[in-house]
Amino acid sequence: MVTIIQQIEIFSKSLNRNSIDSDKNDIYDSFLDCILTIDNSNNNNNNNNNILEQLIEQLKSISNIEYLNNNNNINYHFIKLLLISIQRIININNNKGNNNNNNNNNNNNNNNNNNNNNNNNNNNNNNNNNNNNNNNNNNNNNNNNNNNNNNNNNNNSTKIYKSLFNTYIEILQISKIILNQEENHLNKVKILEMVINNIKDTLSLNMVENGDGIVYDLLEKSNLSMVSILEENENSIHYNVLFNLLNKIYNQFNNNNQNNQNNQNNQNKQSLIVINKFRDIFIKNSIELLKKSTDTDIRNGVISTLLLPLINDSVDTFNMVKDFAYKMISDPPESLFISLVKSEGFKLLSNLFNSFYKNLIFDPIFWQSIISGLNDMNDSLNRKRSSYLLKKSIKISIEKENEISTWGNNWSKYFKWNKEDSDKLQKLWNTFFLIYESLDDFTIHLIQPVWKEIDSLVIGSSTSTSTIKDGLDFEWVEILFKRCLNHQNPAVIKVLIIDVLNSNQYIPYLPIEFISGSLIQSISNPALYKGVTESTIHVAIVNFFNCYYQSLSTIKEKSTFIQTLINCLVVNHLQKELLVDIIKFIEVITNEQKLKLEVLNNEFYPTFLNFFEISIKRLHSNVRNRIYKSIIKSLIYLCSGGGGGSGEDNQCQLDFNNTSKIIYSIPLHFHTDLKYNQLLKDWLYSINNSSNNNILNNIKLILNNYKQQQQEKEEKEVKLTIDKDLIIKMKQESFIISRMILYLNTKEFSEIINEILIEISKLIKDVKSFGLENMTFNRFIILLGSILSITELPNQIETLKPLFTNELNFYNTFLDFLFNDLKNQQLSNQLQSDFIPILEIEESLYLIQSFIIENIINDNNLNNYQIKLNNYLNQIYNNNNNNNNNNNNNNNNNNNNNNNNNNNNNNNNNNNNNNNNNNNIKVEIQKVIYIQRLFGIFKERSNINKLFKVEEIEKLIDFIFGITIQKPKQQQQQQQQQQQQHHHSIKETLELWGNINSYFIKTKWMLIRNLLTCQSEIMKNEKKSLDQSNLLIGKSKNYIEILIDDLSGSNFYCSQPIFHCLTILLPIGTKRRDGKPGFNKELFENVLSYAWTSVMDSGTLTFIGSFIQLAFQHDILSVLINEEEEKEEDNEVFNHHNLLKDYFYKLLNQSSLVIGLYNLLIMKTTMIWKEYPEVAIIYVDEIYESLVFGPARTGGNELHQDDLELSFHDALIGVPTFVFNLHQDSICESSKDQIKFGFGSVPHKDSFGRAIATVFLYEMGKLSKSLKDNNGNIKNDNNNNNNSKKEIIIKFINLISMKLLNSNFDKEFLKKKEYILNTPIHRLKVRIWQSLCILSKFIKPNSKEQMNEIGDGIVKIFHLFNLPSIRKYVNIFLVNFMKRHHEIIEIHLIQLLDNLNVRGDILSSIVVTAGYILLNIENNNQLYQKVFNRILSLTTSGHQVVKTIASSIIVQIYDSDKGLAEKLGSADSTMFAFLKQLNYFFTTNQQASKSLEKQKQVMDLEKKNQFSSSSFQNVFYDTPVLEQLSPSEIISPGIFEFLLSNDHYSIGNPLEKQLRDKLLEKSKYLPNVNGLDEIDNNNNNNNNNNNNNNNNNNNNNNNNNNNNNNNNNNNNNSGLDGDDNPNKENNSNINKLISNTDDIDEYIDNNPTSYQKKILPWSNDLDLETRDELVMKKARQSIIIVASFIDKIPNLAGLARTCEIFNIECLVVSDLKIRENKEFQNITVTAEKWLPMEEVAENDLKQYLLSKKSQGYSLLGVEQTSSSVLLNKFEFPQKSVLVLGKEKEGIPTEFINLLDKCIEIPQLGIIRSLNVHVSGSLMIWDYFRQQLNK
Repeated sequence: MVTIIQQIEIFSKSLNRNSIDSDKNDIYDSFLDCILTIDNSNNNNNNNNNILEQLIEQLKSISNIEYLNNNNNINYHFIKLLLISIQRIININNNKGNNNNNNNNNNNNNNNNNNNNNNNNNNNNNNNNNNNNNNNNNNNNNNNNNNNNNNNNNNNSTKIYKSLFNTYIEILQISKIILNQEENHLNKVKILEMVINNIKDTLSLNMVENGDGIVYDLLEKSNLSMVSILEENENSIHYNVLFNLLNKIYNQFNNNNQNNQNNQNNQNKQSLIVINKFRDIFIKNSIELLKKSTDTDIRNGVISTLLLPLINDSVDTFNMVKDFAYKMISDPPESLFISLVKSEGFKLLSNLFNSFYKNLIFDPIFWQSIISGLNDMNDSLNRKRSSYLLKKSIKISIEKENEISTWGNNWSKYFKWNKEDSDKLQKLWNTFFLIYESLDDFTIHLIQPVWKEIDSLVIGSSTSTSTIKDGLDFEWVEILFKRCLNHQNPAVIKVLIIDVLNSNQYIPYLPIEFISGSLIQSISNPALYKGVTESTIHVAIVNFFNCYYQSLSTIKEKSTFIQTLINCLVVNHLQKELLVDIIKFIEVITNEQKLKLEVLNNEFYPTFLNFFEISIKRLHSNVRNRIYKSIIKSLIYLCSGGGGGSGEDNQCQLDFNNTSKIIYSIPLHFHTDLKYNQLLKDWLYSINNSSNNNILNNIKLILNNYKQQQQEKEEKEVKLTIDKDLIIKMKQESFIISRMILYLNTKEFSEIINEILIEISKLIKDVKSFGLENMTFNRFIILLGSILSITELPNQIETLKPLFTNELNFYNTFLDFLFNDLKNQQLSNQLQSDFIPILEIEESLYLIQSFIIENIINDNNLNNYQIKLNNYLNQIYNNNNNNNNNNNNNNNNNNNNNNNNNNNNNNNNNNNNNNNNNNNIKVEIQKVIYIQRLFGIFKERSNINKLFKVEEIEKLIDFIFGITIQKPKQQQQQQQQQQQQHHHSIKETLELWGNINSYFIKTKWMLIRNLLTCQSEIMKNEKKSLDQSNLLIGKSKNYIEILIDDLSGSNFYCSQPIFHCLTILLPIGTKRRDGKPGFNKELFENVLSYAWTSVMDSGTLTFIGSFIQLAFQHDILSVLINEEEEKEEDNEVFNHHNLLKDYFYKLLNQSSLVIGLYNLLIMKTTMIWKEYPEVAIIYVDEIYESLVFGPARTGGNELHQDDLELSFHDALIGVPTFVFNLHQDSICESSKDQIKFGFGSVPHKDSFGRAIATVFLYEMGKLSKSLKDNNGNIKNDNNNNNNSKKEIIIKFINLISMKLLNSNFDKEFLKKKEYILNTPIHRLKVRIWQSLCILSKFIKPNSKEQMNEIGDGIVKIFHLFNLPSIRKYVNIFLVNFMKRHHEIIEIHLIQLLDNLNVRGDILSSIVVTAGYILLNIENNNQLYQKVFNRILSLTTSGHQVVKTIASSIIVQIYDSDKGLAEKLGSADSTMFAFLKQLNYFFTTNQQASKSLEKQKQVMDLEKKNQFSSSSFQNVFYDTPVLEQLSPSEIISPGIFEFLLSNDHYSIGNPLEKQLRDKLLEKSKYLPNVNGLDEIDNNNNNNNNNNNNNNNNNNNNNNNNNNNNNNNNNNNNNSGLDGDDNPNKENNSNINKLISNTDDIDEYIDNNPTSYQKKILPWSNDLDLETRDELVMKKARQSIIIVASFIDKIPNLAGLARTCEIFNIECLVVSDLKIRENKEFQNITVTAEKWLPMEEVAENDLKQYLLSKKSQGYSLLGVEQTSSSVLLNKFEFPQKSVLVLGKEKEGIPTEFINLLDKCIEIPQLGIIRSLNVHVSGSLMIWDYFRQQLNK
């Protein structure tokens, strides 16, 4: 007989031994059902155990390494069947055992009942009793026998089970070795999992006595697996298997013990003891695993199944795990994937919540963790789990609200609940989740209606207004704001931020912490300040802050709010525009309310000063100035009063020291501007109400301290050493005090200055008190120099003059001291020890000297001063020569000493070296002092022409050019002890030699620059020019080479004066010596090369502007080289214009980064091009680039180019600071030098430069027109040069016109046929045609060929894709050009009208142009008739739009032109009869009349100026506004008026302050544009099918009423005539800036109900990125649609449109050429542009499908087959390829066999067939729906 084991073995061999049994479970079960026919009766219990014992023995025999590791002999099916059989028998025995127990219980009950009956019936028959007793005894014996048998069976079973568990444990023990074998790895893992499941199931039956021992062994094994995982880096599957065992066993036993707590047997109690023993170990190891393990299975096992049963009901264990979960969320280990750890932390909290919700719901950290999860913008899973926890908390609170009061009152601020407010709280939370979940959507039209509910949520959650006792904490509301402000869709951010900033209902309820934190950070997003929100964001920001400020009731609250805003500006690096808006708000609100706030006090002063010195100074100078202006206007309201108290009261005030530092932080030019000087003075005197803050008293106290400090030192005989740090500190204090002195009234100012002058005079006369060691002398000299260097207001200068010339006679005393000091060398003698402080003191001395020479020296004392000055200069000459001789002698002596005294000791050598080093330093420093003192004489260039002759100036120039300094050699050996202090001075000087050299270079070249300008003025008085100077003719080349050397070694601190000197000398020093025009090639190139390298290091307008002044100055740019003449003479030709062109393009490129640079370049060059048209011809290409320049500005550019108001670059004004501190204030020029050598104010907007370039074209055109006679011929003039100039101008006009016209066919336009409004390509085209419109009146082709070239170009342009705005400009150009050149109409326009087969949109544009040209044909009836007849013929066109336009033109001309009969020929009565009948039809027929009336609204020929006027206003203002062009393309008419007014401005001259203010005033002239409000209505009324043509017509002739208004204002402007004249400024016509020319749509609908709005998701962000970029950023759906079998265009086009809407991965078609098909394009509505498409022909489709299958895609087909799956039951794989069949036949059979599945759409109708496009769309939608649900 075959045993069960043999049957199992035979069956297992019949199976594939290496296969995985995932698909054989049913086979296993069926087989075992057949062979395991186990009898469940009690009689066969031993038989069951015998079978079980045999199976266990068989399992044990193969549970060894030899068998399990022998991959050739092992049969995995056999092992699996053994394990399944064992567990089956165990389960059956367990069921049978339960039945036996039940039977025994029943028998015992019956026996007891029988015995009771016998006892109760003692009086009955004895026989019966005996019988009964016998029967009962027999029953009892039987029961006992049964119990004994059961006990024997149980004992036998226990032995079997222990043997089984030992076998299981042995398998687990050797599992690590088994699993190390890679072969059949999955089968081995499966066997181990089955062993684990058997262990768990068997233990759960409680069938083993003393099972605690087994439990102990198993738990110990599991714990060892955890320890192994922790200790070893390699996470073997062996450990995972054992760890899985731990999870299952521990859970099972824990559950068993919980279920049996009320009736525990001894075994359960022992097991519980074992479990508890391991609990703490497992908890600890589990947490360590979560900290270190990267194995996902292990981590999931710990979190999902292990930790919760381990915790059980232990609060201490719960707290330990809870704290760890918090740490996972707040501080995940850096070694692990942070997002995963956070997610697991939330998962762990979710597992804990069910059992410990009472503990968690009161824990603030629990709520903080949820809030952090909801705020996690990077991980949606964390957000979902946090949301789940929050919802669960709310749900439990609702369910338990009746008992919630008994839980205690330990609610945190984050979450509270009570029964009374339950309904209201539920409503608030429902609103919260409604908004929160809506923010997961991408499109604005789904989010915006829901976001409106935020109002009620904010107000309802506010503690000040809410009727709810425990409402929502604002941190929950802030979550919504953060998600809104950081949304993935930029359009959503823009719309919702605008909404938030304008939501006046809830703004007052927002916490200040939220405003200063999340909100300000969000509105600092640069994207908000560009595009559609650029004009609304500023108003919204001011509205928000204003609304919040107004809601504050007390001065304290308002002051705190302003302090908070300023602190935000200091702490955060905010967007420049936001910073300006905040400061502007502070200015406006304080000046409106005029409340004395407590913002600026001693406590807040450090923050305020940081704002001044850090936050503001990082900005562009123009923005910086705007902020300073606003702050100055607000200062008087930011302080409550002067400081006079102490303690806390004093902290609320601002003392003198802090006040003076704030004043010092404000740039100098505000102090010297009368307006802001007065504002600052008002502020100072408003807080000057106490003795502690009184300016005069404090300054007097400081001066007295100066005197007392010196007296104390003299009394104590203390000798103070002045070093660099001390002298700089003294100067810093002086700068601060001098600013405050400026704000004294006249009497006080005079008093203080007089005291300073008296003290200085006293010290100068007292030889003992004089010198660097006298601190009083130093302080007063530095203070006086500081005051005089910044004193520029006329009233202050007039106050100073008498003080210098009174009886004290200070000016004379000081000059004598200065001149005699050079002779006596009082100060110079101190160079022995103090090299650095002497230079700082000397700077103050020359500042005083300069002031005296400029303001005090006059005709009365000039002679006396001249004598002193000549002696002074001679001393300088002599001293310098002596120093040079002494230096040479010292060098010679050194050489002799070294040669003759080689045997001298080392000490002598050291001394000699030290002395020589000292002498060298002294000589070099002395040279610096000479330059300082000379600069003091010539700093202001006053009275020079009275004091010097040309020869004397030249001598001085040559002398200074020869002064150079060199760094002495570093001292290598140590000084002796007595010389250590002196050695320190030398060492410090040598360390600072770089600063000293920079200071020397700067001062030297400023001195030479001033001397050269003085020489120029003197020679000008002698009617000579600078290039006639004998000195410069002979030495200018050498001088330039010296300048180049210094420039190459200079930094931006000292390079400006070098540039100025080069600008003066370059035309002279590089001029050719043979007398011919031109320059020395090598030297000229070197100068520009070094200059360009130098300015690029700084990258600012100030320095690059200096390069423009150098390279493009008049005397260089105007020089014309005759190359042909040079070649004839065999001379080497160097045409410097070629080099200048290169730098011109470099400057244009740099202009993209440096705002205002382009404007300066055009201002300088156009002036010269106008004067020298022959030069302009050379620069045609460059002029073209100037006309179209206008880069897209980035966030890094500091200024907002799309502001319509002009802003300016105003040069920074510098003041003397420190010799050794290369500070910005020292880099900049003084105000007078800036006027002399700078380039004035430069507008920042690029459109200003284009306005200059366009005006240049216009003026050139006017010149060419004014030089012609009535017939258009050049006037005969006796002056041949004038005739030549006229021809050159005409040639230039033609060249630039052809350049502009031909640019329409450049590659950048042709490579992309279509473009979008206000994109870079569109803006470029706008600028080209604006220029052509201005030139249209002046173009005169010089030959028939050129005329034909223009005509051919016009024909081509009509066939290009152009937006309506461009077509409008084309129309203006053609009308103005063709009315002067009828031959173009004859040859080219009529040719276009005769070509009736062109596209309808092209033909309609031609007809519109022809209509306006028809109105301008004069004195040529024959040509008029030709055009008229062709338009008339088009009234019968088959194209509806063409027919409507042509009919409208004919009817309007018939009605309005009284001379029509004459033009058409009166004899042709037939024609007029036809026209009359046609007009009757159009005016009578209701439908035709209505159509023509609509057309007339958009093309009213009576209002023709808008489509024909080439005036600056129409071209640059009216048309851009009407066509909704970007604000960067809109130029105020006032700017052109300013540029064309000769009495105001000449192109190229620097804009001085008066002209700057005039230009700013003119730029604000922005007249109303009639017709702007009607554009939208006209667009809505247009019902044409052709989109391009519709747009074209919608923008033609939109209510042209401007011309009538313009004519009233165009009579008195100089330089203008006719329609070229922009409106003259008129108060009745000047209105405020149009509020919005490129505004955001009305996003916020007042209707609170939901609505749907059809939008393009990218439409609001086209200016930020192209559609292609946005599309690439959006993740595509991983489904590919294969439509290679489809050939009908409507189906393919509709399918393409559907695919693009759902953003699928790719659409496969048989031929990509279909994208060019017009029918296809009409249906797709541009979808093909954004949809990836691939070409795969039917022949190649099989290979394509197989390749996709190899990439992991599932191949699906839409087809009805025998095995197809209904769509509603099919789950799409994420990566799918969907094949669509042919329109009729479906998918070919050979392709169906390739597919993984076919999908069938359920149908209820009769036809049983859907259109293939519809079928594909349904599939795409269902795929998309399933992905969304996932």
